[in-house]
Amino acid sequence: YWPPSVHFGKMASGQAILSRFPVINSQRKVLSGPESAPFYYRAFYLDRLIQQVELDIEGSRLIVLNVHLEAFDQQTRETQAREVLSMVDQYVDRYPLILIGDFNARPPFASQLNSGEKTISMFLEHPALASAIDETHYLENEKQHFTFDTTNPVEKLDYIFYTRATITPIEVATVSQAGEISDHYPVYMSFKILSN
Repeated sequence: YWPPSVHFGKMASGQAILSRFPVINSQRKVLSGPESAPFYYRAFYLDRLIQQVELDIEGSRLIVLNVHLEAFDQQTRETQAREVLSMVDQYVDRYPLILIGDFNARPPFASQLNSGEKTISMFLEHPALASAIDETHYLENEKQHFTFDTTNPVEKLDYIFYTRATITPIEVATVSQAGEISDHYPVYMSFKILSN
């Protein structure tokens, strides 16, 4: 919030899914905004989104959900997480699914927690989903998995979740070699689709 001068001027923000596989369907859904924020905050609010893409991978369908959740208001972020889970539930019994993006919340097993934060726990507790970088992998070297910010990484805010019944991860990593192409480091996962 401080200094106010950083809130004016050009804002570079966006999210995209790049694929070498054919895109069958692509939709964008704006998530709920902060209801308790003052009017001037809402007037300049950066919409938070779910980008939903259906890919044809050699005859198989893969659903990719790319999210960017609220950064500053925990209640709004948790509301948005429930909206994302509602979309996840539309697909998990029918298709392999990957859920990726900037969740703006630390994992519940991080050494420095946001008090009472439930956002990531909602995804970890979903019976159909698993995290590419699970608790064991994360705790082996917590700092190695920090994704924000790229000038001095201090926390993990970015995740890949996948349907455990239909996708097997092969390799996962936080890609700090990406440098400062963004203020967040990307999370990487190569995987195999088990069935469709």
